[in-house]
Amino acid sequence: MAANNTRESVAANNIRVARDAVKRFPEHRDLCRKFVSSFESASEERHPKYGLRKYKILLQSASNLRRETISIDLGDMEEFCRREIQDPHSQFSQSKLSIEDIVTDIETNTLRYERYFYDACAAELPEHDQDFNAEGGGLAKELVQKWRQRRVAQIQAESGQQVVDQIPPQLKNSFSIRFKPRSSIQTLKLREINANHVGSLVQLDCLVLRVSGVKPKVEVVTYNCEVCGAEVFQTVEGERYTPPKECASQRCKDNKQTGKLNQNLRTCKFVRYQEVRVQEMSQHVPVGGVPRSMTVMVGGDLTRHILPGDAVTITGVYIPLELP
Repeated sequence: MAANNTRESVAANNIRVARDAVKRFPEHRDLCRKFVSSFESASEERHPKYGLRKYKILLQSASNLRRETISIDLGDMEEFCRREIQDPHSQFSQSKLSIEDIVTDIETNTLRYERYFYDACAAELPEHDQDFNAEGGGLAKELVQKWRQRRVAQIQAESGQQVVDQIPPQLKNSFSIRFKPRSSIQTLKLREINANHVGSLVQLDCLVLRVSGVKPKVEVVTYNCEVCGAEVFQTVEGERYTPPKECASQRCKDNKQTGKLNQNLRTCKFVRYQEVRVQEMSQHVPVGGVPRSMTVMVGGDLTRHILPGDAVTITGVYIPLELP
């Protein structure tokens, strides 16, 4: 009976903590947007357009296709929150925000805040300038974007109705979000990671056993309808996906038609990734114990950086493998 009461009290406490966190999400989302748009770093070289605004400079580089990743430094976030809460003129000065709550929420619910920062960066992304990288597919991406805009305008002109923009943000933007941990983060041993760390940002020391070749992974699949000509998008989150069998556009629905979809590889969004098998360090294995190992997925500009036999410190989000 005592065990049941303990489980119920733990469950009730978890629900209370989750509800408190949900209440903080809207305010944290606004704070992420303000951080991306206004954070100034004294260590940055002054930009002719953005001055010391670190993340606006990074976004300009990403817009010019000179950068694949926007790295959010949680040390910067901690410093920014301290400024905002202490500034009497800030919109967050009278709120119940806590510096530790904000950064801890990011560290323990990383994938959610990755979306918040992605949305903030997408909203603040400037137009490319004269430094635009037209090589390596940059010009092709720009032409595809212009083709989509012309296609939407054509459909609007033919139907006389406003067409809702359904293009996934991954196709509009060429950057990804990554978090750089605070200097105070605890470096874990591989055998110390458990269920409490699921969804959290973790840092561990390990030894690289083997590294796979670099492979492509599809993020967004695009299809074209043979009947109405609409472009249909399918966002892929797991390892496998099932292609849609018929067109779901409003035009086909209004005409009561079943349009056949053809996949268009040229306009799909692919990312590169590697599978890395890592093992705990020999000094972390207890006497008589068997070394534990883990699979790490690295993507984008992190590929081709480590080799078997390297002793590395890895930071990433700990998530369970989604089996089909």
